[in-house]
This record gives sequence, C-alpha cells and structure tokens, in this order.
Amino acid sequence: MGLRIAKETTDFMTTTTKATTTEKTYSEAQEAILTQAAINAGGKIDGALAETLAIELGKDVRSIRAKAARMGIYKAAEKKSKSGLPIETKEDIALAIAAIVGTNLDGLEKASKRTLQILREKLQA
Repeated sequence: MGLRIAKETTDFMTTTTKATTTEKTYSEAQEAILTQAAINAGGKIDGALAETLAIELGKDVRSIRAKAARMGIYKAAEKKSKSGLPIETKEDIALAIAAIVGTNLDGLEKASKRTLQILREKLQA
C-alpha cells in the first residue's frame, strides 16, 4: 500500500512540454525606423528620442528603450550624484592622487571618499 501511495503522489509531478510561439511586437519596418533614428542621432537612441519614437510608433517608452537596448542602439543616461556632478569612484580619485604625487599608493582607495576628495583638492592647490 505504501508503494501505491507514493506512486499516486508523484503522478502530478510529470511534466509536459508545450510548443510555445512568440509573437513579434515590432515589425521589421518598426525596427528599421529605430535603426534609422539611431543613425540620425549619431549611433544611439537616448531617452528623449525614445519618447519621440514611442509616440510615433504607438508604443510605450519602456518598450522602445528595451527594444533599442536589445538591438544594441540604446544609450542610457549618465548617472549623476545628488549634486548633479558625474559619479566618481574612490579608485578614480586614488589614481588621480597617485598621479599628482608621482608614485604608486596601493590601498589608498580604502580611505573614505570624502577624505580622498579633500586630499586631492589640497594636493591640486
């Protein structure tokens, strides 16, 4: 009886494979419009152009960005800090300090970012 229960409880675990079909959400003509827009914009589609294309093609802006990214023609906006300046890593600051001093300063990047920024400012002055 124990064997029969075990078999009955595992019957639901059998898997079936289904043939899946994927419907294209962008026609070849729409893809060509995206490609041409990227070429006209200097090679990449940015956020503003994605908004314009979304209206033109009747698609969502997120859909345009995703499709352009899959096509390799989307340029994400540069990340900026709260102050609006480009994001700078501690490693970049440490390398700049090492260049000013003229020697290798291994481990300097372990200092706090603010300390590194102050040190660089003092050395540049």
